[in-house]
Amino acid sequence: MEEQDVNPKKQIYWLLLVIVFIGCAGSAIYVLRGFWDITDTMLRFPVPGTYTVNLAEPGRYYIYHEYHSVIAGEAFSAKPRPAKDFAITVQNPGKEQVKLYPNKYIYYSIGGMDGTSLLYFDAKTTGKYTFSANYAPGIKVERTVMALGGNTAEKSNRTFINGVDIFLNTLLVTIVFWFSIFFARLYSKRKLSSKMSSTMKRKTVYNQVFGKDKAKEPGKTKEAPTESRAERRRKQKGKK
Repeated sequence: MEEQDVNPKKQIYWLLLVIVFIGCAGSAIYVLRGFWDITDTMLRFPVPGTYTVNLAEPGRYYIYHEYHSVIAGEAFSAKPRPAKDFAITVQNPGKEQVKLYPNKYIYYSIGGMDGTSLLYFDAKTTGKYTFSANYAPGIKVERTVMALGGNTAEKSNRTFINGVDIFLNTLLVTIVFWFSIFFARLYSKRKLSSKMSSTMKRKTVYNQVFGKDKAKEPGKTKEAPTESRAERRRKQKGKK
């Protein structure tokens, strides 16, 4: 039995390795791009200052102190500060004060941006919101950055989980295909082995049935010479 007679071919295992590599690369690219997009989609404002922002979707928004940041090519670097060091207000499109809530500590460091969460608020409607951030009385003023966006911790976890899910699904599909190919090759080998065994049996039976006739063919064997009766009588008379 020759390897080239077995199907599927052994080379298909290399294709499975390529699929695993593509799955790993795709998972890594997805996670890296997801982490980058977390901070890339944030709205950033130099502090102190007052700004009007258009919130396209209702929902929960988080306010971050991004103490290492870049806006329009200008780099900002300051020390991390808690929410009590700032005087922050938000007004909705109806010019009403939006209630701000203290937020548990969320930290991120992505793409050269470092920040910590300060507060969050719920935007019940879309539209233009007025965002104002200054330092609290008695706090030394220094140029820094406030960022407005979603929950970076939840987004990071969701991005990581989705990336792992992509990798595991790729690995699962590859394992299923590997076993399918393995058993297909095993079946092909057994089928070829059975075919060869059947051929050998037929040859053996043929030799057993026709072997004697072949031995009697002219030129194959020599018959022993025989004596005639007259020769035997002459030999007997000679002995007497």
